[in-house]
Amino acid sequence: MKNLLAFAGIVAMAAATFGDDPQVGAPRLISTTASGVYTFGYTLTGAPGIVTFDVTTNGVSIGPQSCVAGTINELLQPGETEHVFTWRAGGNMTADVLAAAEFRLVAWPTNSPPDYLVIDIGAKTEPNRYYVSAGHLPNGGLANRIYATDFLVMRKIPAAGVTWYMGSDSTTDPQRSSNENRHRVTLTSDYWFSIYPVTKRQYYNMGGDSSLNGMRIKLDNEDHPISGFTQSSSSSLKNTLRGSPSDGINWPVTGTNVLATSVIGRFRTATGILFDLPTEAQWEYACRAGTGTAMYDGSTTVTSENADLMATYGVNSYSPDYLVNGNPANAATPVGIRMPNAWGIYDLYGQVWESCLDWYQATLTEETDPKGPSVENPVAGTHGRVRKGGCFLSGLTVLRSAYRDRNGSGSDFGVRIVCPIGLK
Repeated sequence: MKNLLAFAGIVAMAAATFGDDPQVGAPRLISTTASGVYTFGYTLTGAPGIVTFDVTTNGVSIGPQSCVAGTINELLQPGETEHVFTWRAGGNMTADVLAAAEFRLVAWPTNSPPDYLVIDIGAKTEPNRYYVSAGHLPNGGLANRIYATDFLVMRKIPAAGVTWYMGSDSTTDPQRSSNENRHRVTLTSDYWFSIYPVTKRQYYNMGGDSSLNGMRIKLDNEDHPISGFTQSSSSSLKNTLRGSPSDGINWPVTGTNVLATSVIGRFRTATGILFDLPTEAQWEYACRAGTGTAMYDGSTTVTSENADLMATYGVNSYSPDYLVNGNPANAATPVGIRMPNAWGIYDLYGQVWESCLDWYQATLTEETDPKGPSVENPVAGTHGRVRKGGCFLSGLTVLRSAYRDRNGSGSDFGVRIVCPIGLK
């Protein structure tokens, strides 16, 4: 259970405690300035936890509204040390608003963190920060392109104990393919899921080589998805996603092990976080965000009208930044410019194909935490990992949550990453 502390105005403060969960101590107003900067101190006891700050009126969050800095929105250890943070009231925080506002400190257990995790992969000077919503992200929120370049934003996916229907049927998805048999799946754990496919700058910041398939990365389009990955068995290739059986890497037999020089291996080394590809079930569950229809907006049929809202695909992906014979050609676009799903995840349809951990199989069955076959299918035409989401070259019928195909490699293959809840 989260431990909530609220106080009206500026100094009327009280604390609450709940069992063995992390408990935030009564905050202390240390100082204020004429320019509206408030400095607070607090302690955390009971257990390790994440402490967040919020401002509400009538029980509804309006967000911190302005700069919050110091030891806040991060994982802390319990003890007697006083943690200090500052809050600068925004221009719309008048005296009347302040008098009616509640300022809240919330202590979250490590196994039940807030919905957003932000990782500093650029300067690498900030601790991992946690926020209750995308609207609480500082520096202007997701409109600031630093969150597509120098920071990595992960969304908590509420999957623990959920049983849902994966795949499709002709009623809710009449454009379905024959390999999308509808079946029940149970997931046992929440997980973090990147809100964007990994961009060029993010790839570079997390240890990716500056060349891919022999071509220099054009960082003038640094907020575009990185692409050109392969599942090749050659460990000498810098664009191998996680290694392959010839490298001694074979999900699920060898578990989460990856080749250190692979793309995922480099991401882990750069951040110390156990990143990986999502399983097919994790990808589709995160994409659907609670829906059971063809698209995550509730549409049962993909049309150019709804696809244009959610996807960069074959019809709308002509880019003046990408020329063939001097003419605009199909290419990926900046991430985050299309409509996200209900959980705030972008670019799930179109842009770049996204690889899953599972080796491809034509028919899926009811399962808990499905991992896919233990070996790659050697039959030509059915080998490779599962790929999801479509790409900037795809037609309409591909842009569906249930669509699945075999993997490959090339300029339209990118990567989206996941990691477990409960980071240290």
